[in-house]
Amino acid sequence: MLPSPMTQLLLSAIATLLLLGLPARADGPLVVTPQSPDWTVKYKKDASAESYMLVPANPQAADFAFSRWPVPGNGDQIPGYLHSVARGFLQKAQLNPQIQLASCDYDEGEFIGFPYSGKYAAFTLKSGLKDYLFLFGDNAELWSGHFIGTPNGWLAAMEVLKAIKKSP
Repeated sequence: MLPSPMTQLLLSAIATLLLLGLPARADGPLVVTPQSPDWTVKYKKDASAESYMLVPANPQAADFAFSRWPVPGNGDQIPGYLHSVARGFLQKAQLNPQIQLASCDYDEGEFIGFPYSGKYAAFTLKSGLKDYLFLFGDNAELWSGHFIGTPNGWLAAMEVLKAIKKSP
């Protein structure tokens, strides 16, 4: 049985919060190259989660993290999962005054890399920043995450996502 979209979002948020104080580690199943040399890649794995966080020199500039999808899956399942995650986020935003969306409308798009490709939903916040929820994967695994920042920052983040490779 798949976890609900709300549970999936909460798991991702918890994993992100756990990563905040961790030192950078070079291990992990993915090779992740940061957007620029002043960004740090942090990796964490425990019994219940496996996550990456990319931290800019100025942490207020962006929030960029992703984690392994909590159930087995592959890239063919991304469209359905993304719609569920986006609907769950909208429900959560309507109940949480700290999430201030400019509207309930969102844009969708995709990014294509090798071996990983994915899709995203982009929500505009009242602050003018955007919150991008994304899923990416290949024929054997899925990862989900978010990026909060400017549209130009998202373009750079997508380049990172498209360049992710499996560790040797």
